Amino acid sequence: QPSEAGMAIPEGSMWNQILNVGVVAFTLMIPILAGYIAYAIADRPALAPGLIGGWIANNGSFYGADAGTGFIGAIIAGLLVGYFVKWITSINYHKFIQP
Repeated sequence: QPSEAGMAIPEGSMWNQILNVGVVAFTLMIPILAGYIAYAIADRPALAPGLIGGWIANNGSFYGADAGTGFIGAIIAGLLVGYFVKWITSINYHKFIQP
């Protein structure tokens, strides 16, 4: 429906459902990108922290911003988490505290 602000999608229509699926997909895409960047650097131990870092970068409310950092923030979060986990796993621990 055309309006003064542009095209408006009517609530309850099929197009509104498709829009909602797209919004959810793009909301999940950014944390997944960060998680798999971290996974590529430091393997499985970095996957979950990378996903969390990407979610924090995408959300924005964690650090008081109105908007998230998007794909660039996900790339930065994935790289930081990946190299941090790689560094943590490279440290030799005493056998008493090893899993």
